[in-house]
Amino acid sequence: MTVFEYNDWSFLLVLFFSNFAQGFRRLLELGLYYVFKDKLGLQPGEITMLLGLMAFPWVAKIFLAIFADNITCCGSRRKSYLIINTIVNIFSIIALMMFGLVYGKVFIMTCIILGQICMTWCDSIIDALIAQSSRYDLKNGANNLNTITVYSFALGGIIACSAAGTIELQDGESDIDPNVYFGTYAGLMVCLLVTSIFLNKKYEP
Repeated sequence: MTVFEYNDWSFLLVLFFSNFAQGFRRLLELGLYYVFKDKLGLQPGEITMLLGLMAFPWVAKIFLAIFADNITCCGSRRKSYLIINTIVNIFSIIALMMFGLVYGKVFIMTCIILGQICMTWCDSIIDALIAQSSRYDLKNGANNLNTITVYSFALGGIIACSAAGTIELQDGESDIDPNVYFGTYAGLMVCLLVTSIFLNKKYEP
């Protein structure tokens, strides 16, 4: 495939893990639903509202993209933002795992919304990288990169749903540890962090 000829592996791995993590977010949502329903005893209407708030940061995606394109951070307008946002996302998930049940729904949603802001920011940067990289292959570049994006997202969603079903079947009547969901998602963020650190400098505008 020409996509491997025109693009560096570091970028393709960042592209894969970013979109895979977005698809895998379904497992994160399931963990939150379990915490809200079985651990905190919230009503279905309130749970739906709280889970809906997860999508709110994505409204600001265009503004985060403009911010990153115009303001340099640590000498970079791509790589540094990816690294910083991924680190913040990891720590927000760790804080959720450690203190979520202690401090309740407000703390949980603060961690989640902060993490989703970071993920939205990363996604806006990934979109900019795709637009930039597609110029290296004017004929098929955009199509090939968008194909990787869609497949990665779909694969993450499929595996997340399969993993959730497997966990529930194995646990049966026993108490499910929500940190299994959150920890798996945090592990994906670590993978994204590592690949972002090694992102080739040629992808800086």
